[in-house]
Formats: sequence, structure tokens, C-alpha cells
Amino acid sequence: MLQTQTGSNRTIFTLLLATITAVLTAKSSAGFSLTLLSLLSVFAFFALQTEPLLLFWLATSSVANYFIRYPWLQAVVTFDRVIISVLAISLVIQTLKNPKASISLSYFELFWLALTAITLIDTFTRSFTPQSLKLAVDVYLLPIVLFIVTKNSIHIAQYRFKLFTILIFLAYLLPIIGCYEFFTGSDLFSYPGSDLMRDAVIRPNGFFQADNSFAVISLLVAVALIYWPRLFKLELKSKLFWFLAIFSALLASLLPQFRAVAITAGLCLLISLLLLRGIKKSVRPLIIVFLLVMLFLPLYSVLRDSSFFQNRIANTTNAYSRVETYKVAIDVIKTNLLFGVGVGKYEDYFYQHYAPRKYASTQEELKKLPQSTPHNNLLAIMSEMGIVGAVAYLLSVFAVFVFSTSMIVKGGEERTLGAAIFTLWLAYTVVGMTLTSGYYSDVNLILFFFSALFLKSKELKQGVKDEPVEKIQA
Repeated sequence: MLQTQTGSNRTIFTLLLATITAVLTAKSSAGFSLTLLSLLSVFAFFALQTEPLLLFWLATSSVANYFIRYPWLQAVVTFDRVIISVLAISLVIQTLKNPKASISLSYFELFWLALTAITLIDTFTRSFTPQSLKLAVDVYLLPIVLFIVTKNSIHIAQYRFKLFTILIFLAYLLPIIGCYEFFTGSDLFSYPGSDLMRDAVIRPNGFFQADNSFAVISLLVAVALIYWPRLFKLELKSKLFWFLAIFSALLASLLPQFRAVAITAGLCLLISLLLLRGIKKSVRPLIIVFLLVMLFLPLYSVLRDSSFFQNRIANTTNAYSRVETYKVAIDVIKTNLLFGVGVGKYEDYFYQHYAPRKYASTQEELKKLPQSTPHNNLLAIMSEMGIVGAVAYLLSVFAVFVFSTSMIVKGGEERTLGAAIFTLWLAYTVVGMTLTSGYYSDVNLILFFFSALFLKSKELKQGVKDEPVEKIQA
């Protein structure tokens, strides 16, 4: 295993090399060889060293995915695909070299691998398009591979502080990028097909392909920061910097103006408070929050007449349209109950059978207008992969919540682990009831990576002595 200083130096050097190469190759038709040079450089410095590469991926993937892609529009070669492939190869080689090493799979991993197999089989047998293959690989295969690699390789006692530092950095960076896009209307990372303006509202997407990703990933970063110090035994001498990082990530999650994300953020904060402090110790903070709400309540009378409040918060058009969208999705499921319409085929099926014949011209017509995607993770999977895919997905999520609740019931340090995983997946699941957040690969990658890291906290309880409890001047 690399020494900490050596790993840090290699990380910095490779980061600089990749960044310089990315800038040189951005949107360049002649940049393929240089892009591969950057990726091969990463492999050369980190071959068989999964831990530094995992840190490198977390710190750079949001930006690197924008620059390191070829071709620019089709994105056959992407940063995530190459890096996670290298990680998988490294884990296999390390396992083969060590006779005592083994890769264990939990029920969650087995069920998600089954879901991945279903999507790949469906893609190659009846619904093959480049888009469906990307969906199967990026949304289902890469996240579970990253989860398995992280769970079976990273030495959390050595890297917990470095990971915490990266999370703090991301928490402060996300709202800066989001606020810039929100106030200027300039898309800093303009992916093909992405657009800041939707429903006559500027919705920042930051480093990511969609505003959904920006909002949900910011929320997941906030949740991870809430639990990180206690979960990984980091003593913060000053908690202000940490509190501000959590607030910063939460602020970033609100910038795209999704009501579901705002509600979920409040729910996650409440659950985190109750699970970490207990009901009795939570009374005082809840009273303070209540008084603050009462203090700022007069602002409601000022804001309720503003165009933003009327068009975005109080406007029920979107809610009625969402109900119509769900009705269509349910109808699609009934018609294609067993196997669905095919991976990545829902939108085509919608336009063939349910597309409106004329544009809506009034508010009442808009309310009755369904959208071309299900806007719900479960409905999306059921409509495209039928009952077969939905069962595998539901069993995966069920396995996560069974594990997390069993840890909460045990109490002690297991309670913190269970609470962290429960809150993380609750954020993902609740938002996924009104947004198809599960169809964004960057969201799934972050979710699975954080989940695997949380599981690694059990090593600290088992007496890992490579590093003492960190005392951080924050």
C-alpha cells in the first residue's frame, strides 16, 4: 500500500496533469489521443492502488466528466467509465495476488447485480440503442462496481480525514458555481442537450448534466457531512466550519428550486437530529427552529405576492401535470406488465401513444398535460423493465432499509451507521418519488460510493490502529 505522503503527491501530480490535458482537449475533435494519454497517466500512477484513485475520482469526477469525453456528443469514452474500469481491474488483480483475500456480496449487492443483469439482457436482446446501452452501463453497472470496489479495498482509517476534506471542499464549491449560474444565467458546464432555463426559471446544474443531479448530489453531500465526524471518529475542535459546510451544501441543493428536494432536506435534518441526539435531546433544537420560523413568518406576507413565489412555489400546475404523468406511466405498466417497454424506450413509447396533438395554451390545458418521462424512479423501472426489473429494484432498496433499521435498533455505534445509511437512502428515495433521479448516473455513483464508505466505518470499531482519532482544527 502506498504511504500517505506518496499517495498525496501522486494525487496532486495526476490531478494537475489531467486538468491541463482536459483543458487542452475540451471539445476538440483531435483530442482523443491526448485524452487517452491523460487516462493512461492515471492508470500508470495508480495501477493496483485503488485507494488513491478513489480519492482522485471523488475530487475530480464532476469536472473531469465534462472535459474528458470522446466523442464530445456521443461520449463513448468517459472519465467515469475508464476510472471505474481501472478500479475493477485493480481489485481483481489484488484479490488474485492475495490468497486470503475474498470479495463478499451482501443481499443488496446481489439484488442490484440481478437488476443490472436484467437491464443488460434487455438491452442486447430487444431494445438495443446507444442510449439504452449507456443507461444500462452508467446507471446500473458502474455504481455497483464502484460500491464493491470501495467496500473491499479502501482502508478507511487512513483515508477518512482526506475524504472529509474533499467533502468540505465540494460543499463550499457547489453553491458558488450554482449561485453564479443562477444570477448570471450562464451555463459554465454546458453539456449537450442541457439547458439552465426550464419552465421560465433558471435552474443551475453546476458541474453536472442536469439540475436534478446538482440538487440531489448537493443534498447527499450535506447528509454525508452531517454524519461523518461521529461515524468516522473525527473530533472537531471548532464545529463552525463544519456547520457552514453543511449549510452550504443544503443551500446548493435548493438552488434548482425543486420543492421535493426542499421538503426532503428538511425531513433529513429532522431525522438526523432525532437519530443522533434522541427525542429528549432534540426538543430544545426543535423549539429554537420553531421560534426562528415564527420570527421570519412575516416575510411570508411580503414574498407571497412576488412573481417567484406565485410561479414556482404556489403554482399548482406542475402538481396536476405530475398526476397526469403518473396516470400515463401506470397505464404503460398495465399494458407492458411483465417486461416493460424496454430499457430507455419509455419516451419513444410515450410519443407514439400518448403525445398531445396540440400545444397547451392555457393554465387548465397545462394541468392536464402529461410529461414524457415518469418522474418517479419506481414507475420508470416498472414501465421499462416490467415486474421483473421492479422486483429486483424493490428488493435492493428493501435490503438497504432492513440493514439500516436493524443497525439503528442495536444502538451504540451501530445506531450511527444505520442512521447514516437510512438518511442517505431516504433522501434518494423520497426525491425519487417526484423526480427520476435514479436515471442519472452521477447521482447513483455518489449514492453508492457514500454508502460503501459508511459501511467501512465498522473497521474503526473492530480496532483498526493505523491512525489515532483525528482532532481537526476546523
